[in-house]
Amino acid sequence: MGSIDVGVADVHRLIGRAKASAPDPAAFRGRQHKRRYGELVVERATMGTIRLRSTPPQRSDTPLIAFYRAISGALNVAFSGQTYTVAAGECVLMLSTRPYDFVIEDGELSQVLVPLRLFAPTSIADLLAAIDTPSPPSLVNATIWTAIDALIDAPDDEEPDAARDQELENLVVALLTQVALNITQARQVQATRSPVLTAALLYLEDHLADPELDLDSMAAGLGTSPRTLHREFRAIGTSPIAALRDARLTAVARRLSARAALPSLDALAHDHGYGDRTALTRAFRRRFGRSPLEHRRRVMPFPEPALPTE
Repeated sequence: MGSIDVGVADVHRLIGRAKASAPDPAAFRGRQHKRRYGELVVERATMGTIRLRSTPPQRSDTPLIAFYRAISGALNVAFSGQTYTVAAGECVLMLSTRPYDFVIEDGELSQVLVPLRLFAPTSIADLLAAIDTPSPPSLVNATIWTAIDALIDAPDDEEPDAARDQELENLVVALLTQVALNITQARQVQATRSPVLTAALLYLEDHLADPELDLDSMAAGLGTSPRTLHREFRAIGTSPIAALRDARLTAVARRLSARAALPSLDALAHDHGYGDRTALTRAFRRRFGRSPLEHRRRVMPFPEPALPTE
């Protein structure tokens, strides 16, 4: 099993917790604890036996990766003629665009919800290979669940903290990416990995800086048709061009959130396939609601020189 650098100490540092809380089913009976950090949602809920059906995704819905853990009881899942059970102590990665039927047996569940667009294309390929594969506790270090519990149980009265939320998003993205790798390596899961989609995601990762990349050139580079690419990306709730846009903007946001020195805004734009800083700023503001310069100022926890614009 690969090592996971995301630890409870990182979470304690970011949310100001000196000590994490262990799961206590009795304390949360009939209740739900839910916290949001930026685009990240973590929650724990206790319930009796219920049946749920996932609603068909709308075009405006953001595709999510869900990471479930059955603390007690069990989660029975069915979709497209397949069935599986997540027993107490086990966990599973799921994709929000799939038509699931759930039967939750009397017990307690925790979950982490992360927008798919926060992951790099290569990480998405690994996640898709691990989807819907129940995994025993041995595949996920207990420290990870302690860290997630600390996020769920953090005080509700904290002031908004953009720098903390951005770093927590990055930490949890790294955590789930490593969990997916552990699952695929341990189970040698390849059945859910589409060769065309995997190749397309890797192609995107390698061509983020190409300003001429469009659907036709992507299909030509992969030796397939635009229609096939549309069908493959539709299965994960997006399109080839939307996936390219999200990958570029997520990469820019990570560069801006890093503490390393940055190039000029024009250079940052060119590195990620934008013609100039105006085009980058317009796209970035549409996605994040603020400019790259504003984002940099919000996520940096200490004063620094302004991002160069020349």
